[in-house]
Formats: sequence, structure tokens, C-alpha cells
Amino acid sequence: MTITISQIKAARALLGWNQEQLAENSEISKPALANIERGKTTPRPNTLAAIQYALETAGIDFTDGPGVRLARDRLDVSIFRGNDSIYRLWDDILSTLKVGEERLISSIDETKFIDVTSGNFQNMMEKYKEKGIRGRILSLKGDINFADPTSDYRWVSKTRFLDISYYVYADKYAILLWEPVPRVVLVQNSVIAESYRNQFNRHWDEAEIPRQSHFLTD
Repeated sequence: MTITISQIKAARALLGWNQEQLAENSEISKPALANIERGKTTPRPNTLAAIQYALETAGIDFTDGPGVRLARDRLDVSIFRGNDSIYRLWDDILSTLKVGEERLISSIDETKFIDVTSGNFQNMMEKYKEKGIRGRILSLKGDINFADPTSDYRWVSKTRFLDISYYVYADKYAILLWEPVPRVVLVQNSVIAESYRNQFNRHWDEAEIPRQSHFLTD
């Protein structure tokens, strides 16, 4: 469907975005967006598609009528299997997050990633760094095998350390299962992601700052 100017304005209002935020997420200039919303210019199909994609990615559903609504009950589930499941998760994080955004990782054992991904582990860390994607990681108290900067880690007790690792980024939540083969269950739902983000932040605030580290990439 082709969205209207009224839908663009309404969607932006639902998200609480100003024109600058929508322009940035659509990768168009703010003056160009302002002219579109004022009806001064007719957007090209690819420009309109970029605006629609940015709004839908942020949690907007465009409905017949035409109307808009928040897609908070949207639930998309994907399952990746095999050693490349980790790569597919990393690629999704890289393509989903924008500069300065962060990935949250709970109950992580970095040595498992080294075993499964071999030398590609460092390559992906470099890609995150190049794009400016930040990370915060909860690991078991006493674990000094760090791949990210030490300041990105906090130690949690055994009672806080889960048997299953999970990621939270944007509106996505992913759990990692290592046995019998590596698997990733990826859920896209803003409510679920926000719930686990809040849980992560509570645990982060209660966690301990590590005293030393041994970098896996050394």
C-alpha cells in the first residue's frame, strides 16, 4: 500500500518522533521531509518507501482507511540452527542497530563463541566498533574472558546467571541454545524486548564491576 502524508504525520506522532528523528531513520534530509509533510513536493516512490520502512521498523502498522496504529502485539519468531546461527544473529544486530545504539547480552560465556565461530569472532567485534554499536554484557562473577572493553561488563552471582544466554536489541529478543547444536530463537516484539531490557537494567544496576580481565582477542 502507498502511505499518505496524513499517515506519516500520525505515525510520527504515535512514536513521539520529531521530523529530525524520522528523517534520520529514513536516511533523507530534514528539509526534504518537511516539504513532503507540507505538501510542497511529491515524494519519489523510493523516498516514500524509505519513510514507510522506518516507521514500520519502529513499530507502526499502516491500516486501510487510511490509518495507523502501534504494532505492539506484533510477534515475529525466527529460528536459526547450526554454527552459522551465531553469524546470522550478529548480522541481524549489525543491520538492525544504528550508530550509538546498544546490544544487551545476559549470562554470556565468551569462550563458547570462540569455539563455535573460530577466527570470525574478532571480525564481528570490529564491525560493531566501526559502526559505533555499543554493548553491555552480564557475565558470571570471576569470569575474566572479555572480548569487549572491560567497562562494558558487569559480574553477576550464580543466582543471577542463567543457563540460557539472551540478547536484547531494538525491538528484538534472542535466546542462545548451545546443545545439541547451536540455535538462536529470535523474537521481534517491542513489549517482550522492553520487558527483558528492563530486567537486564535491573540486574546491571545490582551487578559488580570486574576487577581484572583477560581479553580473548589478545
